[in-house]
Amino acid sequence: MKTKLVIIEDDRLYNQALSISLEKEGYDVFCGFSCNDAKNLIAKHPDLYILDIGLPDGDGIGVCRYIRGTSDA
Repeated sequence: MKTKLVIIEDDRLYNQALSISLEKEGYDVFCGFSCNDAKNLIAKHPDLYILDIGLPDGDGIGVCRYIRGTSDA
């Protein structure tokens, strides 16, 4: 089974570049662009999150705390 990753990055080109690179390495990648997207992607049960710290609707550190309280990622 593939490792599932979530990328949360509001710079769409950077997000896309990371996604393409990681998919080529064999990962299952889900992308989001905001704190809200990160919280919604918990339902995908990812193994790892890659979070931007400065997001348009909050900060990645707060999202990280939220994820750690609700997930094993």
